Amino acid sequence: SRTLKEKEYTPEDLPM
Repeated sequence: SRTLKEKEYTPEDLPM
């Protein structure tokens, strides 16, 4: 769920 901004991403939405 990468719906959050890149600055508010959660551990489950790591920018990989």
